[in-house]
Amino acid sequence: MLIKNLTITDLRHHTLLDHFSFTLGSCDKVGIIGEEGNGKSTLLKAIYQPSLIEHYTDMSGSIDTQNQTFGYFAQQMESQWDSVFVWEYLLKKSIHDEITDYNELSVYERECIRYHIDPKWVTANQTMASLSGGENVKIRLLKLLHASWDVLLLDEPTNDLDILTLQWLETFLKELPKPVMFISHDETLLQNCANVIIHLEQRNKKTKCVQTVYRGSYDDYVHLRSRRLDKEKQLAHKEQQEYRKKKQKLNDIQNAVHDALNDCVRNPSQAAKLAKKMRNIKAREAIMEREGYRKTDTVEEAVHIGFPGVFLDPHKQIVCMCDEEIRVDDKILIDHVSFSVRGQEKVVFVGSNGCGKTLLIKRIYECLKERTDIRLGYMPQDYQDEFHDFTTPIDFLLTSGDREDITKSRELLGCMKFTAEEMERSLREISEGMKAKLYIAKFIKQRCDVLLLDEPTRNLSPLTNPVLRHILKQYDGCIISVSHDRRYIEEVCDKRFMIDKGKIVCR
Repeated sequence: MLIKNLTITDLRHHTLLDHFSFTLGSCDKVGIIGEEGNGKSTLLKAIYQPSLIEHYTDMSGSIDTQNQTFGYFAQQMESQWDSVFVWEYLLKKSIHDEITDYNELSVYERECIRYHIDPKWVTANQTMASLSGGENVKIRLLKLLHASWDVLLLDEPTNDLDILTLQWLETFLKELPKPVMFISHDETLLQNCANVIIHLEQRNKKTKCVQTVYRGSYDDYVHLRSRRLDKEKQLAHKEQQEYRKKKQKLNDIQNAVHDALNDCVRNPSQAAKLAKKMRNIKAREAIMEREGYRKTDTVEEAVHIGFPGVFLDPHKQIVCMCDEEIRVDDKILIDHVSFSVRGQEKVVFVGSNGCGKTLLIKRIYECLKERTDIRLGYMPQDYQDEFHDFTTPIDFLLTSGDREDITKSRELLGCMKFTAEEMERSLREISEGMKAKLYIAKFIKQRCDVLLLDEPTRNLSPLTNPVLRHILKQYDGCIISVSHDRRYIEEVCDKRFMIDKGKIVCR
């Protein structure tokens, strides 16, 4: 596949890709990274089927697919499949197809074992909408991998997957003898699978479109990029110092000529020479002003923010559950739930998809939300749960609504790299990554000392996630979370609870 001079702009005339060129090799495993809204999904759609982006973009340049067929995993399943049974979804190519071969289900059952999926899902009378987020992703991957294609395009396949399935996906992608282009926020997956990195950026408050192609590992790219940015800052600082020295020298000369002009009022010949010299100085000054000095780009992940003034007594009891159970209707998911969390502990619950982690977090929220001795911050898995009473990001952060409150909210959003226009945009229109940042900003503004987080890193870019991990690691409050993010678990959490076979075990 060959992409040549691809330029894509959205309806706001905002450039997502600018004369982007790329050649996909037969052994390439391409990780596409960047902040939400930078055009990653749009790029995959343009490759797979350009008509998918016609209604919201203008596109120029060329994409030569060289008659290759593509397997495409969309970020979201089309809602028309929600009411369809799992087995129907697997057997139909489109929603209106008639099923002609039920024997295909036995093939799916065999493939389930290979892909770490319970074969019972293939024949269960359960709709796609009733599946957990991770179960839904697994079934959709199962259907995609069952088909035939030359190139695989995956738009955030790791969202909601449990750690075991993530590890399987890594092995599958590495061993697959076909090219793959995938979008992911999972740094471990990127490091273990990608041998090419495409980074789509919007620098300088989203006024400058930058795209980078790096052939090598993800960690190497991050390291080299960091060194390059540091070097650019050093060069810019050096040029700025030299510029100021030249400017000062020019000002000194200009002042001296000005004083000399005042002293030779009665000497027209000398005054003419000095006036000419003054004009030359002004011309040099104008050239200096026009040329200026090197300025570095501001990058999107450069978030400078933290939790000032938050401290929780390490011995304070936050949660204590004893012999409770988590159930859905008549089905018990977790039995004899018993655990406690204190003070500044940073706890994570891990387990397979559908084991009840999110239900447990919701139960903890119900236990804590009325307490007045803590300041609770809750980030649900579905952000809309907390957004229904608000219209814009600014509105979501406001408490009193006075001028000081509005100013503080704008400053916080600015620290999170929201533009002035994005601060006033409808919450329905902002990206999932921006919504995650919005929750963190609210927790900081309210000085929350207990954070209840359901998959806090899954919608943040792999370059922003290290910043969030650092913020949470330095946090002097309590964190109770659910996550499949291996770097988050390793770097932030000091206690891990494993949910396995309906029991909670401390690891």
